[in-house]
Amino acid sequence: WLGGLLGVFHGLFILTVVMPMMPDLHPRMASKHHGPTPTRQLEPPGFMALNYGRNTPAITLVAHFLYGVLLGAFY
Repeated sequence: WLGGLLGVFHGLFILTVVMPMMPDLHPRMASKHHGPTPTRQLEPPGFMALNYGRNTPAITLVAHFLYGVLLGAFY
């Protein structure tokens, strides 16, 4: 279960820190700071990736938990 707990912490880090930084890292993702461009761009994920759907944070955390449990079971 320790692996699952670490997986949840990793998922929270991804959702709260990494996903909001994605528009700064990905060249084809729209940013809140700039207006529209002539080329189509991806929608920014927003806080906890809520722009990609209401269930995205829950599914991400469950997936990270299960992966952590699986990895911890075979470690």
